[in-house]
Amino acid sequence: MSFGIVLLIGIPLPFVSYGLSHFVAEMAFLGLALAIYRRRLITLAAVRD
Repeated sequence: MSFGIVLLIGIPLPFVSYGLSHFVAEMAFLGLALAIYRRRLITLAAVRD
């Protein structure tokens, strides 16, 4: 019996739905992307000074 309050289909959760190994790979990629972005900001600030 459904009252229309909760969806009956699954909602994919990007960091959890595909298992632990996929979660670890996503966190590694996110860390790499943040490190590159942060290094770019640091080098841009050093060039300005």
